[in-house]
Amino acid sequence: MQSFQPWALPSLPGESDAELQVRRDQAYFQREMIANKGWLERLGVELPFGGKRILEIGCGHGALSVHAAQSGASSVLGIDLDDDRIAFASSNVRSNYGKLQEHVRFRTIDIADVQGEFDLIISKDTFEHVEQLDAMVGHIYRLLAPGGTLAAGFSPFYFSPWGDHGRFRLKLPWLHVILPEKWICQRVSAQCGKTIRSAMDLGLNKLRPDQLQRYITSRDWAATEIRYNRGRSPLLPVFNVLRKIAPLERFFTVGVYFRAIKKA
Repeated sequence: MQSFQPWALPSLPGESDAELQVRRDQAYFQREMIANKGWLERLGVELPFGGKRILEIGCGHGALSVHAAQSGASSVLGIDLDDDRIAFASSNVRSNYGKLQEHVRFRTIDIADVQGEFDLIISKDTFEHVEQLDAMVGHIYRLLAPGGTLAAGFSPFYFSPWGDHGRFRLKLPWLHVILPEKWICQRVSAQCGKTIRSAMDLGLNKLRPDQLQRYITSRDWAATEIRYNRGRSPLLPVFNVLRKIAPLERFFTVGVYFRAIKKA
């Protein structure tokens, strides 16, 4: 069964383009609010939201930030590089979560420009899109208070069956890995009417599991926990066996969820 796609909602009679976009944004936000529970379950650890200063990286429409604020965070800053998403997130809190306004805010800003100190930094489905991920992990470490926690998770990795996130418009698993990237980019360019030269032009950094582990463990953490292929799909236990074979690791690692605690 095809999953619900808020961005594909059809227009209603008499509805303007702006009104349709608001309705799609709201539907996407509501879907992500429901998805928060599954993401937190896959993370596998209890996050200490209560009374914490929280930064969310890649907050999108703001669903996880709102959840953190509802869970008792003293302050939440959600950041993203997409102006439209931040505009929606800010407007949505004002209109629908007025009691949270003093606790949660959103900004269009690069993490390199963020100042301050945070007890908990969270990131949902973002790391696979960041071009300079190693540098971003460094900024996360800088912004965490002593004893603070980084909790992040995402799916899918680029080299896994559907790791192109559908952005190459291919219909078979692993096809984006098998076919030449140059040819795929030319095909997508012709379809969308703009020049696509690489996967990164579509927001895909082609991150491998071993790269992520190196980026995380290269910092001086007090403790780290990294879990792969978490979820309810019956294929994941099989993938977990196959990913332990070194040449196959990148192809059978679908998702990752991890926590790192900074030394006090």
